[in-house]
Formats: sequence, C-alpha cells, structure tokens
Amino acid sequence: MVVSNCHKRPAYEFRREMLSVNDIYDLFAPLLAASGQQSASAGDTAASCKTCTGVRKHWIFTVSPIRHLKDTLHGNQLSKATLLMAVDRLCHDFSCADYFPAYEIVLDELRDYRHFAQDMVHPTPQTVEYVWERFKEFSITKSNIK
Repeated sequence: MVVSNCHKRPAYEFRREMLSVNDIYDLFAPLLAASGQQSASAGDTAASCKTCTGVRKHWIFTVSPIRHLKDTLHGNQLSKATLLMAVDRLCHDFSCADYFPAYEIVLDELRDYRHFAQDMVHPTPQTVEYVWERFKEFSITKSNIK
C-alpha cells in the first residue's frame, strides 16, 4: 500500500521506494475519473484523452520548490522530474486537471538564492507571498468569486 508518512512514524515501519511515472498516473487517474463522468472508462489508460464532463471537481497539481536533500540533490531532481512527467500526463489526459508551476516560478523565474531562507532549502516569506499571488491569478476568476 502506498502511504504518506504524515504522522512521522519511524522509518523502519516502511519500505521506501520511488514511484514511476506510470505508478503515479495509475494512483491518480481513478481519482480524476471520479471527479466527473469520463468519455473513456477509468481503467482505460490507453485512451488518448479522458475529457471530464459533468465535472464536480477541478484538480490543480503542483510540484513543491522545496528541495528534499535526504536523497541528495540528484535524487531530488529525479523525484521532481518524475512528478512533473506524471502530472503532465494526467493534465493532458484529463480536462479536469491543470498544473500550477510553483516549482518553475521559484527555481526558474525567481532563480536567486535570496528567495530562499538561511537553510537554502525553504522559500522566504516574500517568495511564498509572490507564489501565492501568482496562484490566485492562475486559479481565481471573476466568474467563480461569489
């Protein structure tokens, strides 16, 4: 069973492994399919496009710009690349999914270490505010404000 260790259980209770693009896709595709009725069956990952109709939810994916250094810088980059490829495929296949580029905003657009805290891993409060403003522009439109 794939889990997230949100409760900070001891590492020995888990077997850690990196998921593949297909593993991530296969975990999320049924969730997106449940968001609305699909033009292709939820189990049919070979369909070219799974347009969501009658959508009850819209999904916004992002990849964290925080570096996870326990796996080394190289391991962090591989993990982010795998997530980016899986999310790209999900957004391509499901019209009820979009990608917000928080990772790219911090690492490519801002791309300066002054946007990181002293630990050189976490973004500064100003950087968080900048990304938040960009997210609001991305996700909130006048038509969905009540």
